Amino acid sequence: MKIAVFNCPTGITGEGILRAFFDAGLPPSYLRKELKKARTARGLRGLMGQMARRLRRAGFSGPGLVNLLMHVAGAGAALRYFGVEKCFVRRLAIGRRGNPKTLKLLTGFVLERAPVNREIVSADGAAILAAFCETDDAIPAMKLEAVGDGPGELRVTIGEALAPYRRERILLLETNIDDMSPQGFELLYERLFKGGALDVWVQSILMKKMRPAFKLSVLLNHPDREKISEVLFKETPTLGVRFLELDRSSLPRKRIRVKTRFGPVRVKVGQLDSHYFSRNPEYEDLRRIARRKNIAFQRVWTEVKKELA
Repeated sequence: MKIAVFNCPTGITGEGILRAFFDAGLPPSYLRKELKKARTARGLRGLMGQMARRLRRAGFSGPGLVNLLMHVAGAGAALRYFGVEKCFVRRLAIGRRGNPKTLKLLTGFVLERAPVNREIVSADGAAILAAFCETDDAIPAMKLEAVGDGPGELRVTIGEALAPYRRERILLLETNIDDMSPQGFELLYERLFKGGALDVWVQSILMKKMRPAFKLSVLLNHPDREKISEVLFKETPTLGVRFLELDRSSLPRKRIRVKTRFGPVRVKVGQLDSHYFSRNPEYEDLRRIARRKNIAFQRVWTEVKKELA
């Protein structure tokens, strides 16, 4: 499957998107031909479908609506030229000032705040993203075929998705804690996971003057940054946290329910080339069985793993 990824750390405009496609190899003659078709009465009727309804709900109407739809048509023609089936967005930045109508089009997207006191995402740029891009920021790894640069740091990359891997941008939060009882981490873990943490771990470290301490690490998605930070400031004595942005490749995963001699157990599996791997039974289900049957947890885990093999 061919995919395109828009990298937008300094904002995005409709004109910038088209310039990036030209830089990637889109012939201007092809775009002119496709836009000529779109300007016909039949072409406009086709454009005035679901996307037009979405733009109207955001508050766009009249000649401005038609102009936005023509920019969407241009981007759609470029995607057809490159054979793109799915589009994704990375690092979509907005300024401190923004048109509420434009922001409404970006509902569901992961947004970053740029330190500029102006609007950096235009209405036509937002309309193109809303029309063609997935709001999910789990981006598949790709075999790169074309790259195009637009104004600022706008870039579009086009290539063949290397299924079944997913590629996504996540955050690693770290903070050092030297004045907290280790017993407090049990409840902290619980509340971090409730707040959306993907994983949590603690390491013993030595700080300056050989003070023993803990380094707490949390993996999380971008939208949960504020929520996770609030949990840490409330539940620990830390006065600051640091963030690192990471690329993560992962297999598509799902939870299935499997019948075992102890009863049904939820199992998390990863899929690779139509085969399932890493069949990991849910800890909570195994603990529940061990308590109900009054048997050792290790025995339940061993026997369930044998049945899943």
